[in-house]
Amino acid sequence: MSNDTNATDSAVINLDADHAIVLFEFLSQRVSKDHSCAALAESVVLNAVLCQLEGQLVTPFRADYLHVLSGARSRLTPTDDI
Repeated sequence: MSNDTNATDSAVINLDADHAIVLFEFLSQRVSKDHSCAALAESVVLNAVLCQLEGQLVTPFRADYLHVLSGARSRLTPTDDI
């Protein structure tokens, strides 16, 4: 099998704390519930991103995680003032 991906194609994505926590929660829910397409490349990628977030974030393991998540969601939700 040939590798059609250019060796220089890679990405580093920097997220602020709010974006990282909301993405972590989304992926946690998505990856754990989506067993029907476990062999799909997209599932592999989503799981890889989740694993990287798990290795870098400490907030999801805090006792007040749900409170922090709620605050992050509120700050990221657009308001009508825009």
